[in-house]
Amino acid sequence: MRKDIENANISNEEVIKLYEPSEKEISTLEHSLRVLNKFQIKNIVELNQIILPASVKTGKDTNEYLLYQFTNGQLTREIFQQFKKAAFNPELDATDGFYLAFKEDLKVQENDLIEYIEAWNKEELKTSYIEMVDYSNGKASFLVKKKIEKFFYNRDTELSTKYYEEHQLMVDIYLKKKIIYFQTRNTVKFSSVKTVIRDFIKYILNIEKFALHPPKLNQKLNFKLKEDGWTAESYDYISPNTIKLLDLFLELDNDKSSFSDFECIDITFDHEYSNQKDVKERINSQNYDGGDLLSKDEVKQLILKKRIILKIKFNIYYKQIIDAANERFIYHSILVGIENTKNSFRLYIYNTDATLKEIISQAYEDLKQVFIEHYSEGTLLNEDKIKSLLGL
Repeated sequence: MRKDIENANISNEEVIKLYEPSEKEISTLEHSLRVLNKFQIKNIVELNQIILPASVKTGKDTNEYLLYQFTNGQLTREIFQQFKKAAFNPELDATDGFYLAFKEDLKVQENDLIEYIEAWNKEELKTSYIEMVDYSNGKASFLVKKKIEKFFYNRDTELSTKYYEEHQLMVDIYLKKKIIYFQTRNTVKFSSVKTVIRDFIKYILNIEKFALHPPKLNQKLNFKLKEDGWTAESYDYISPNTIKLLDLFLELDNDKSSFSDFECIDITFDHEYSNQKDVKERINSQNYDGGDLLSKDEVKQLILKKRIILKIKFNIYYKQIIDAANERFIYHSILVGIENTKNSFRLYIYNTDATLKEIISQAYEDLKQVFIEHYSEGTLLNEDKIKSLLGL
């Protein structure tokens, strides 16, 4: 390794916490760098503000530099996990996923979790397998495999052959926030891996019953007094579920977020309290010659009639930081979808432009983080804006 690379700094001012990797982790990073293409590596390097010395000119130089720095304790474990997760993620599309929540406290440290996994894998080897990918910042990430027993009947021999189909997913458990993310758009894989996670948590807690349910989006607007100073203005005629979603949309479109210019283009309502079987109503912005559907009086009236949002699509701009010091940014328009059902909460990005794959993946990570932080917030963050939006 050249001396100028050896003595190079990782970032301008940031103090890096030293991490001493094991031989297996060093080999894993080397393997990861071989699997990833130069654009994927460049994205992680820029995201973590790793400054490469001027003498690093080729992809091979970059890989050598990163490997040397990691071996000598100059890269954090979090950066290593990012390379590992990007290289060996079983689902190529990292811009989709299902969310479930739970009520029980799940307080488990990393070492204990490793022991639980080892014990679980010994007992469940024939049906499932769990590998911990990361444990940091109140989140545990796993690669989860589920073996599905299947049969094939040969009509020539008139005999059946048993085989196994394997489903595998990346799963994040946010321990303090009590929410689980399953990275996939495949509902079959989601359902099969969900049972593994449910049973594994039951195993950790040593309990017989444990339920996973969609994140509860229930939040009410505060009452206010009418002009007479005595009578309270009730907002019970608006679905608490819809109120929480509106709060999320407004939270995306503010100065603190990397997102801006929210515009709803497609929305499907249902009625939470109706006995009717067919009360769904889909509204598309094309019916109104474009524009944000949430600004249309017809849509507002449905919200004020206690209809809940089952599905929604919206355009929003994502800010990519090119040079924070000189305030250089690029804004990308992305199309986001939400499905808010009785079985799960799904959040995904539609964009399929291959040239923007890494940017879209990062946008999804930011989108996911806003949702998870917002979900765990017990109060409304944009109550006055919601009332103004609905004309209250």
